[in-house]
Amino acid sequence: MAANKSKRFWPTIGRSLLGRCPNCGKGRLFKSYLKQVKNCSECGEDLGRIQADDGPSWLTILIVGHIIAPAMLISSSNNIWPDWVYMILWPSLALILTLILLPRSKGVFIAIIWWLECAENKNK
Repeated sequence: MAANKSKRFWPTIGRSLLGRCPNCGKGRLFKSYLKQVKNCSECGEDLGRIQADDGPSWLTILIVGHIIAPAMLISSSNNIWPDWVYMILWPSLALILTLILLPRSKGVFIAIIWWLECAENKNK
């Protein structure tokens, strides 16, 4: 593992939300939409060993569901639009939010796992 510049939690999360290496904040975290890099191009941190698994999907569904469901209920109770608008609007909005949030959620999970391993190594 490369020398860690910052082991503080919130800066690590902030760097990952921007799609940057949780260690240095300069290298890219992803080489494509959700494919993470093996090593940081700037500091050489081994990021390929970190597996986020189903966490990002869970977090994305949780956030999108809490945004879309109340909006759907409020707008449908007021019945302000015809049905065809609802059938186009809500799935489209859910898809757009999912595509925006999923890589950020994966970045957050990678950063948390990276930070916990750094904190664990520090205590040994």
